[in-house]
Amino acid sequence: MNDNVFVRMNGIGHAFSRELGCTCKRCREVKFHMANPPEILTPFDGWDDPPWRSHTSSSILAPNQDGTVKQHILIDVGAGVVDSLVCSGLEGLDHVCAILLTHWHPDHALGLNQLCESVKRSAKRQGQEFQKIPLYCTLETYDHLRTKGGQSYVLEHRLCFQEILPEQPFEVGGDPLVRFTPIPVAHGGIKGSVIYIAEIGPKKAVFAWDIDVPSKKLPYSDVTNLEVINRNIGSFKDADVLFIAANTWNADETEAGGEKKTGHTSYQRAKSYIEAIKAQKVYLVHMSGHEDGAGEVGFGWKDEQWETAVRGDGIAVSRQGMVIEL
Repeated sequence: MNDNVFVRMNGIGHAFSRELGCTCKRCREVKFHMANPPEILTPFDGWDDPPWRSHTSSSILAPNQDGTVKQHILIDVGAGVVDSLVCSGLEGLDHVCAILLTHWHPDHALGLNQLCESVKRSAKRQGQEFQKIPLYCTLETYDHLRTKGGQSYVLEHRLCFQEILPEQPFEVGGDPLVRFTPIPVAHGGIKGSVIYIAEIGPKKAVFAWDIDVPSKKLPYSDVTNLEVINRNIGSFKDADVLFIAANTWNADETEAGGEKKTGHTSYQRAKSYIEAIKAQKVYLVHMSGHEDGAGEVGFGWKDEQWETAVRGDGIAVSRQGMVIEL
């Protein structure tokens, strides 16, 4: 049996990826010649500033002996995710055994229909009967997608809803079995937003994007984001890798309650989460910098500029298409 497990970052883009009319380097600079990824499931550095960007999304992948994918667990399915998966060159990515959503915002759920139809059509080509894909998310996320998010058809015909409860672990897959713990967070004033801790045997990965500043209180609660992290610190202990959002360098909804510039945490605020979780390796995702403002530190930085700026803190920057082994 092959016990290796890999994490692929299908995308690291913020909600708008590139913006029309913006002259910053993150929006304007594009690399049309990209490295060919390996044809088997193995580590890969990913791509800087590719022609298209996928919203922030991750896959937990287990390989067969020949390097093809035998089990695929997908976390968030925004725009561009299916294209990113196809460009991986990997065989077996249609073996999606579960989809997990952090919340209902379009940049994390917009690609559900494309993903599910891809899996359905792949099953038909192979002469197999399509089985609904289990969808794990909070009831608040599911209800919004069903009633307001324009996803009622795919939820009814392609997905099988599995309600998750904050701070209550659940298991997904089977070869290997992955234990997830959803941690509730404040993000954008919506209910039902979570981050995930994934445990695969002795390995542990934390997927913590789309989270507001540490002092932001959860909806209808007096508990702050940092307090809920610390309350669950035992679950985070000994994490091998942390993927954490850093939408901007400095700009955010200030902890003192100033003008709201963005519903995400900045890198400077995210350091509180990084210091609390203490993962062996930390990767930034969901970078934008636009809200920092033209001429300011972080504005429109490319991936490599982020990498240079945070290297002294021992932090790395994820790349679209990057594959790491847990």
